[in-house]
Amino acid sequence: MTPPPIIPDYELLRLVGRGSYGDVWLARGITGLYRAVKIVWRERFDDRGPYEREFKGLREFASVSLTEARQLALLHVGRNDDAGFFYYIMELADDAAGRSDIDPATYVPHTLKFVREQRGRVPASQVIALAADLARALAGLHARGLVHRDVKPSNVIFVSGVPKLADIGLVAVATSAQTFVGTEGFVPPEGPGTPAADVYSLGKLLYEISTGLDRHEYPRLPSNLGDLSDRKQLLELNEILIRACDAVPARRYGDASAMLEDLLLLQAGRSMRRLRTAERSLNRAIRVGAALGLVAATAGTGIFLERQRAQHENTLRRAAETERDDLARKTIYSAALTRAQLAIELGNFGQARDQLDAVLPKKGEPDPRGFEWYMLRNEAAGDPAVILQDQGPIVSRVSFSSDGSTLAWQNADLTVTLWDLVDGKSLRTIREIYNLANFSADGKWVIGTDPMGRFQRWSVETGRPDAEPATGINRPISALAAGDGGVCFTDTFDGVQPHFLRTWDFGRHAEIMSLPVPARVDGERWDFYRTALSADSRVCALALLAGQGNEARWQLQIIDLNVGKKIWSGPVMHRPSTLALSPDASRLAIGWGDTVEVQMRDLSTQTWLWRKSFDTGSPETLSFSPDGTKLAMAGRSSIVHILDTATGEPLAILRGQKGVVMHLAWSPDGRALCSGSNTGDVRLWREPFISNPKLIKNERPPPLDTAYGAVRTSRDGQSLAVSRYGERVEVLDAATLSVRASIPDILQPIGFTDDDRSLLVLTRERKLQEWQLDPLVPLSELSPFSDGTVNHAALSPDTRWLATSDHDGHIQAWDWQERKLLFEGRAHPFLSLGLAFSPDGKSLVSIGDDRKAKFWEIPTGRLGTTLQLPGTPLSVNFSPDKRSLAIGLDDGSVGLFPLDSGAAPRILKTAAAHAGSVIFSHDGSRLICAGPNSALQIFATDDWREITTLTADDGTRSGNNAVDNLALTSDDHVLAVYLVDGRLRVWRQ
Repeated sequence: MTPPPIIPDYELLRLVGRGSYGDVWLARGITGLYRAVKIVWRERFDDRGPYEREFKGLREFASVSLTEARQLALLHVGRNDDAGFFYYIMELADDAAGRSDIDPATYVPHTLKFVREQRGRVPASQVIALAADLARALAGLHARGLVHRDVKPSNVIFVSGVPKLADIGLVAVATSAQTFVGTEGFVPPEGPGTPAADVYSLGKLLYEISTGLDRHEYPRLPSNLGDLSDRKQLLELNEILIRACDAVPARRYGDASAMLEDLLLLQAGRSMRRLRTAERSLNRAIRVGAALGLVAATAGTGIFLERQRAQHENTLRRAAETERDDLARKTIYSAALTRAQLAIELGNFGQARDQLDAVLPKKGEPDPRGFEWYMLRNEAAGDPAVILQDQGPIVSRVSFSSDGSTLAWQNADLTVTLWDLVDGKSLRTIREIYNLANFSADGKWVIGTDPMGRFQRWSVETGRPDAEPATGINRPISALAAGDGGVCFTDTFDGVQPHFLRTWDFGRHAEIMSLPVPARVDGERWDFYRTALSADSRVCALALLAGQGNEARWQLQIIDLNVGKKIWSGPVMHRPSTLALSPDASRLAIGWGDTVEVQMRDLSTQTWLWRKSFDTGSPETLSFSPDGTKLAMAGRSSIVHILDTATGEPLAILRGQKGVVMHLAWSPDGRALCSGSNTGDVRLWREPFISNPKLIKNERPPPLDTAYGAVRTSRDGQSLAVSRYGERVEVLDAATLSVRASIPDILQPIGFTDDDRSLLVLTRERKLQEWQLDPLVPLSELSPFSDGTVNHAALSPDTRWLATSDHDGHIQAWDWQERKLLFEGRAHPFLSLGLAFSPDGKSLVSIGDDRKAKFWEIPTGRLGTTLQLPGTPLSVNFSPDKRSLAIGLDDGSVGLFPLDSGAAPRILKTAAAHAGSVIFSHDGSRLICAGPNSALQIFATDDWREITTLTADDGTRSGNNAVDNLALTSDDHVLAVYLVDGRLRVWRQ
């Protein structure tokens, strides 16, 4: 059996569908989630045009997929032109067996065809609901000028019980749907490719499932129609089908939205048969003329009354639709956040930005975005870089002029863009350049080949080509480091004559050197595969290929261009995906495409110096810094690695590029790196190469007996105070995570005071101390409990009041500004588990292991309401409006207790084994819950639906990734998470 093709980050498990042009596989991603992957093969198309149109249709559909919940979610599109296919990854259909978990060995997709085969005809009420859902999906396509072209039962799948149109690869622009696709009986007489044709196909689909008859039997109704309990509804639906399946397009619904209007009327209880009868009566009256005007008036009155009643009911229907659409927008928003988070974890920052930008609200629409969107969008922006171009044609090469003032990049549309790095603006675009090599040594020319393969140069100042190009069909490698010329590789076509390495002098319009590279060695043909040139143009490295497929073999040749002879040659075991020579030509870096690693070779001793593996796909481009100390590498991902050339150890990782990085180039001074991608994203990274800080790693875990890890935010959002290993508290800059102050012998920060100029902390002796931060000096000390048993402390929002509790259930309340005890007492019979002040500081709530929450009036200490809790509480927080209280429980649920009404509490289930920390956003729109793993679930407080889940771990799973504590700045711009093992994770807007 032929093995399945390789799809990055996915394992193809089993073929579950096959069509004329492609195959559908059940696949498992690296996250463990199951998806559907469709492979569309070039060889199944007669010519390339339809194949490319199918691919273009996917790109058109992608924007619809991201904005409409009723469309099948298109998660990723890719292509492998070498293997002759493109593919797309979709959400997976439900299991037809009704299993909630997927068993790859028995999985069968739940399609409408399966439903029909199992049930025969479907009751009319269910068909009408299904018809409305499918009509909405089609209407979404038609509104954007797209058509589906093959609506049929096998192309309707159920995802979480929702019917969706599959085989999205057939979606096309209505005016360009030239390929004849579709299934006999579902395709109208005029052929596919228009909205009206999609309506015809949908009508035939509904006919089959509502009658149980084959589409070819249309318009016959079931022979037992009189015995059917849903006979009346079926006849009403049939009125819509008659119009949808009319053989004359002009009499058919023009698009799915028109059909949807009638379906909504039918769902609202209106009679399509009476409406059609009234319309036909009016038409007959008009044809008869004025003599029958009374009949027309009567018929018109009937229609008017019928339409008026329908309009009222339709208004109610549309109100329900509005609510449903609001739910759909929330679902789309949540899905986009989830996909963006996954893309960030995989390093696909550009894809993450696309996902997030797809839910930007249109004019007049409500804005669904909360702090989590802005935080993810900031993270998806990647590491600091100057974005010269954010999208465009594929950028295959980038190059600096020798003085570093100008940058050039090659676009796939045969243009080269020149960019002035001094003024920060585009100079010009030069057309008809097939391949860019480099700038000339004096920076006055860019050198490359024209569309005929001739070696040529173009003026930087005017953009015009030189009068006399070099002869032959050439592939440029680079421009000469000195002089006015370049190095090119000359192809031959007969397989007998050798290839040539040529150097060309444009000033004299003459060849400097021509070195043959044998096309055959020992009777075997070897083809040019990859090249690299040293910065001084003295040495050239060639990778040559013989054979194909499993028989392919590679060899390397190192050639001294000054003397025109080979320095070294030898076979290599793997495919060299990219080569780079150090500036002094002493070392060769090779990226291996099959083993996903980079190796460094010493050319003087012909020994390997080091090898470095990557998880970012096969290396596609390598570039030495001008001083030879650094090597930049990018693979089949958007991540750029900068390595130490002596050891191979990483010096920096740069994230944020959109698409696959195609080429890298260093500036002449080695202080900047330029990258270009297959999406046209061109970025300039400047030293120092600093990654956007988001995680402080644990140098060592805190002591096991220290359960006082915490993080606190200053009120201005600019500082974080965090426990460090039970030994000290560090005050960090929230933007850079650099240390501003370090206070020794401290267990835990309690809160910032005095307008963020001071910090209240808990010492190792369980005393409370206040420290001035600049300069760092202690101000005062307080011993709430003489036996040193403080286990919790909390400051009121205005920092006036302080509450403390001990291990025996006692609590104290203090006027912190006056250092005066307000009251004390035993709140719980055993252990006090948490304290929280209300937003106005007038109430204090304490929770204990007696499963109670008690409210204390401040400053009197009068005991108010006591809540009996359904489990042991672990954390507590007030909503900003003081209308509800959230309490995290040990069973993973969160109790939401209304404080301004007698309503029953709501129990919110989370994915955690216990809800260790719960906080509200300061605008009150979000609730954040964290537990024993690194997941932070975010819920909307208007309907308590989960919005998304943020992952606090960095992906290494190197320690205990349980969340110990959360903190959110007062402007909701910084979210900090303290993990049990001492790591700190930060998100920023």
